Amino acid sequence: MRSVAQEWIAPWADDARCDLVDDFTQHYPMVVLCRVIGVPPADIPRFVEAAHDLHLMAAVPMAPGFAEIDEALATLEAYVLDIVERRRVQPEADFLSGLVEAQALEGDLSQSELVGNVVNLLFAGAGTTRYQLASAVRAFLEQDLWERLAADPELVTPALEEAMRFYPVTQFVVRIPYEDVVIDDKLFPARRRIILNLVGASRDPEMFPEPDRFDLTRDNVARSRLPFGWGSHLCLGHALARANMREAVVELTSRFRDLEITGDLDLASPAAMLRGPEHLPLSFRPR
Repeated sequence: MRSVAQEWIAPWADDARCDLVDDFTQHYPMVVLCRVIGVPPADIPRFVEAAHDLHLMAAVPMAPGFAEIDEALATLEAYVLDIVERRRVQPEADFLSGLVEAQALEGDLSQSELVGNVVNLLFAGAGTTRYQLASAVRAFLEQDLWERLAADPELVTPALEEAMRFYPVTQFVVRIPYEDVVIDDKLFPARRRIILNLVGASRDPEMFPEPDRFDLTRDNVARSRLPFGWGSHLCLGHALARANMREAVVELTSRFRDLEITGDLDLASPAAMLRGPEHLPLSFRPR
């Protein structure tokens, strides 16, 4: 992760300015994920380009992006299928080879399910980390925490946990109860969709005292089950996402100082499932 971060920082490190999303967060988590999955390095750029359009599945409304989503899914499915077939012949030490082995041993995973799960990983892990990492940097600058994090990298982990509460990338999730559920005398019927407001939950004063204050000392943030879910919906990539963001922040804080946001924040639609900076223009000085 650190080497990938360094690779993507290098082209603009001496420029004194960048767009953190365009130049870094849009690429860095996807490249890491592709390497973990087993996408050959030479193929990662076109893989990332197709995967980027998957964030349209979180748009509200989704309909205007149907054509781009269909094209991206078809491209990725064909490409993953090709790599899967290559891994059957010549396994490597990557996630895809592990899936192929599990499919052969267990026999419960069809070819379309295998390919679909890999594509789903890309959707789940690309836009979320892209937005959340940019949102975390935004929070650290607004809260004047950059130099504290640079001086003490151990603070990066609690700072990221609080940033995920303060500026959560996932605005809401949809759930369908198997049976009737009653909460505070309100009936939620079985088989009816429920939209859970994660933004509201992240600012719940009963769970987080003084919720509008960014607090590095909160001891319940990591245990709040936000924003990575719980039970059968627990995000299986939460450890990867947390490590990805931590390594990026440690690298950025160790290399740059005097960061300032130099333009208006361009945030995704507040109605979308995923929200964060579409662009984050920064000026900075090297250490």
